[in-house]
Amino acid sequence: MTCKEIFIGYAPVLALRITYVGELGWELHMPVEYAAYVYDLLWEAGKSFGLANVGYRAIDSLRLEKGYRYWSGDISPDYTPFESGLDFCVKLNKGDFYWAECP
Repeated sequence: MTCKEIFIGYAPVLALRITYVGELGWELHMPVEYAAYVYDLLWEAGKSFGLANVGYRAIDSLRLEKGYRYWSGDISPDYTPFESGLDFCVKLNKGDFYWAECP
């Protein structure tokens, strides 16, 4: 759960280490006009490491394997945290919850 502004070639990129693909995955956020350029650079650099193109279904499979839930797909207000397998996130004996308005 970290991020850093970097450059890939001449493209400004926000690299985030928070992703559904697991510990070794990165999300790269950049202006759309740099996307093809960054893809080409990463593709060339990754060939010797066995880099492969994968689609969203692969990401979905990996997140399921990790037990990561997807809002509106796996969980919604229709199910309690207990029904969604998120009971480890619930602490029932922490006292009352009070809503505070932000200034």
